Amino acid sequence: MPSSTSSSEHERGGGQPTGGVPGRSLRILLLAGLFFVAGQVAVATLLDALPVGVRFPEAAPILLQARCAEPAPAIVILGSSRFNAAIDAGRLEALLAERLGEPRPEVLNASVMAGEGHTIAFLQDTLPSVGKPGQTVVIEILPETVSPRVRSLEAALVRHFDWAEVFAAGPDLLRSGQLDAAIEARLNPTFRYRKELVEWIAGGMKTGPEECPEVTAAAPPAESPRPQKAEPRRLRRELGKIEQNLVDYRVGGGSQQALERAIARVHEGGAGVLLVAPPLLAAHRALYSPAAEQAFQRYVEELRQRYRVRFVDWRAELSDDQMFDNHHANDAGRERFTEILADELAAPAAASRAGEIPTDP
Repeated sequence: MPSSTSSSEHERGGGQPTGGVPGRSLRILLLAGLFFVAGQVAVATLLDALPVGVRFPEAAPILLQARCAEPAPAIVILGSSRFNAAIDAGRLEALLAERLGEPRPEVLNASVMAGEGHTIAFLQDTLPSVGKPGQTVVIEILPETVSPRVRSLEAALVRHFDWAEVFAAGPDLLRSGQLDAAIEARLNPTFRYRKELVEWIAGGMKTGPEECPEVTAAAPPAESPRPQKAEPRRLRRELGKIEQNLVDYRVGGGSQQALERAIARVHEGGAGVLLVAPPLLAAHRALYSPAAEQAFQRYVEELRQRYRVRFVDWRAELSDDQMFDNHHANDAGRERFTEILADELAAPAAASRAGEIPTDP
């Protein structure tokens, strides 16, 4: 017969062995966590397979323009918001037609915000009409865009990296302090891409390419007025970030490798490559140490020799009055820089027409 003591202890324990409930709860929590992670990994993998415009909306109109262009663009511009601020594509077309005395050439400005090495390579590989014989591809390059600490890595990760590219970029993500962005984008994508997923679902979950719009003679919509000068506080903050990224500068990393792959593919396709260092504020240019500048110039020379690219260094081409901030032109700078680029693009064609042999710069 069980003692009264053991009976009362059994009642206080609710008839369950001591320690059983916490162990079971832990297992349930672990399983729930595993199911959550597996579900998020599956969503991230699904996002990789969806149309580019779901994760990278800024690229969608560029891809549509490239696919529908007839004939293929004569000039393709690949770069970041620096190029978008400094180049007026419509005016560039008009200036080239004027200088060459030919029908207006098609210019595709495929520059996007934070469009540096990784994104340039992605767009070059994705756009259907880049790298054709006779075409000129203008590519942006700066010392900070070919270093392991490139600031645009997070944008590339969010917009177009797949799992393999995330793992390959691991060292650069750690070095640049952007690993948290990788964790959010790949292990919690339903939260990170909630807006993009809702818009895709609301739009009918389309997976095929958009239809080409009908060609009309309507004028493009007027742009909203742009601010002409950045606030001093913002400018100081931006210069501080650039200075930090240039500490112990060296050429290398995933962005540099991706940029060179894009250059190599364009070269192999028979198109010409014009590398352009865009205009910068004097205070920005002053951040480049002699060692950093030497390393950058040495790398550019290697690219020239390896792929027979042309390179123009226009970092000091605009005055500070023509700059909005440390690396974006204002309206006056945009007008002037577009003229400078038109002259450079027209020079080889004009020399060829005159029977001259253009020399490498």
